[in-house]
Amino acid sequence: MRVYRPGLGWCAIIAGALVILVSATSAPCSTKSAAPALSNKVEGVNPFPMDMESGSMALHALDTSLEALGSPASYNRLAALSGSAFKFVYDTTEAYEPLRDLFPVDVLKNAAQANGFPDAHWEMDQPIDTVKAIVKREIDAGRSVLTSYIKANAYHGFFVITGYDYGRGVFKIQGAFADTAYTEVPIPASWSGPTASPMGWATNPIFVIGQRDPSKVPSDLDKHMVDQAIEILKGGELSYALTPGERQYVPSPGPHRAGYGLPAYRLLERDVGGAPLIVKKDGADSLNFGFIWRLDSQLGQLQDDRRYASIALDFLTSRVSSGKAIEVQSLSDNVEKTKFDAENLRHLFWTRIPDNVTTANAVAAYVKASKAMVFSLAAKGLVVDNLKSTGLNAFRSPWGPVVIDDSPAKRLGAKLLAKSLEARERVTLGALAKVSAYVAPDLGVQQPEPPKERRHKK
Repeated sequence: MRVYRPGLGWCAIIAGALVILVSATSAPCSTKSAAPALSNKVEGVNPFPMDMESGSMALHALDTSLEALGSPASYNRLAALSGSAFKFVYDTTEAYEPLRDLFPVDVLKNAAQANGFPDAHWEMDQPIDTVKAIVKREIDAGRSVLTSYIKANAYHGFFVITGYDYGRGVFKIQGAFADTAYTEVPIPASWSGPTASPMGWATNPIFVIGQRDPSKVPSDLDKHMVDQAIEILKGGELSYALTPGERQYVPSPGPHRAGYGLPAYRLLERDVGGAPLIVKKDGADSLNFGFIWRLDSQLGQLQDDRRYASIALDFLTSRVSSGKAIEVQSLSDNVEKTKFDAENLRHLFWTRIPDNVTTANAVAAYVKASKAMVFSLAAKGLVVDNLKSTGLNAFRSPWGPVVIDDSPAKRLGAKLLAKSLEARERVTLGALAKVSAYVAPDLGVQQPEPPKERRHKK
């Protein structure tokens, strides 16, 4: 009787009886599994817009990831279903990048689940070995992973982890770049970044999209969008602690609190009515850049978000009964006007001197006649030295030289515009409550492309 070595078996059976004996020189049928791959990547993940005027970088990163998975979604629809299009967050803290990352809802999770990815979720505060294992699992399954702030010395924001090479210790990433080539980044021991959710910033944050299940696409997406918008507009408080990575952008100590929805407008009204434009810094008068930055950042987001909310509501007019379409269109028009109000208020605290205003006296006349209070002199360095004789205050800022003209009348105008914004949002809230009562389920049908952005006259 022949004795076989452990691990070897029958290699072939001929005619059901003839056994070919395995010789010492023949290659056995191995039962050992192949060594784990050290590198892999997902193809076809495209770059995406990088500036705040193009919407949420987090949602753009998700958009390009879904497209690569064969489940393309309109960015307009993602903004609406995630809740991002209906948010307004305001924080009176002197904080920089974190103010761009305050969200009352988990926009990535909301958007992914609305598109049939029921297991989409954030993994946070995990050791790097666990992160690498999760990334490998997802990439090997053909799914990219999202993260934020992982790439040093680059535009801060969201990235898509498109692959890994653990032999060389790098992740392959896609981001807001000019070409389609993936970039490699060394895998850090840890990093800190925002999650575009109420959880704020976290250590080693990665967003796992998971596997698509078409049967899990909600059948009432339109009603879900409207009801979620109502809750976001009603608003409340947001609080955030300070992670090590976040800490560098927040000069004042935490924890900090911000309002969203209607409470945010009360914070805004107080800020534009009374926050100083000139503060003491190193014993000298200086521009209160923290105030200017937060107004520009947060009103810029409101301006952009309401643009997408208006597009979503335009789309909804084709999905309600003809008798109700006029009501939804009126609601969309009101939301569009909110965008313009936000833009106008933003420019009261940062606007540009026209190129044809070239002398000190002409600058002074322009400033006094304007409703704005802070004016950029980016291209007029020679004028700055001559402005003192006109009685204007000129200061340096990280964005270039500026002129400040603060007065009670101008402050009152800013406060009234902020109150007008709140009143307009209250109208939107009431109209959405009426729409919620009759908007019909969409039965999980394929969503057509929403209409392009409308261009209203101011």
